[in-house]
Amino acid sequence: MELKRFGVGDWVYCQEQLARAKLRMADASELMRDIIDKGKIEHSEHVRSGAWASEAFLIFDEQVYGVRAEFNPLILPEYASQAVEAHKSGKEFYSDNIKIDGTPLRDLIVGVADVERRKPLYERRVVKLTEQESYNSPSDKLWQGEVAIWSAGGRELAKEYGGAISQYGISNANVNLPPRDGRDIVRSFWLDFHAKNNWSGIGCSYWFPDLVCGSVFGVSAK
Repeated sequence: MELKRFGVGDWVYCQEQLARAKLRMADASELMRDIIDKGKIEHSEHVRSGAWASEAFLIFDEQVYGVRAEFNPLILPEYASQAVEAHKSGKEFYSDNIKIDGTPLRDLIVGVADVERRKPLYERRVVKLTEQESYNSPSDKLWQGEVAIWSAGGRELAKEYGGAISQYGISNANVNLPPRDGRDIVRSFWLDFHAKNNWSGIGCSYWFPDLVCGSVFGVSAK
């Protein structure tokens, strides 16, 4: 599977580029696999900084949830624009008024998380995380963390990815989760990879939707 990079621009710009190309946005597992397959190549697409993935992190009642693309409101044009404008003004993107197919986002996410909690972690489209705070992990131990397993779609790829970036000279990876400010928020997912400067990370990081040097990778929607 070949991934094609789109950008450089903010979240809305990148989504528009994907739509024109009739490609869907790559998820975190596809980005991880691509990084493993390409290896550490000077000036490669990934070495520059990383990319947004199609997942997102949300906070409801001070609890962190991870959601796959089908439950990510940032992929919907209306909310994509609102998120960019919120971050441009230095604010979080609050989810109070978000609805997906007429259902309030909070009701939808909390309900799906409850239904899917008996499934294996990597199969859940929505997960209420037990890991609630950001932390730093040795790259070759990254696969032991809940966020990495869920993001990779399984322990096997998480372990392979952590081992690969460790071999690239990246000894530690940051796992970044959203901050709490007492309200319900939505944060985009950024897979941070910069082999040249030896850093990596997964999660919401500081790459907000208004970032003017952001990018995404597209894959065939078929």
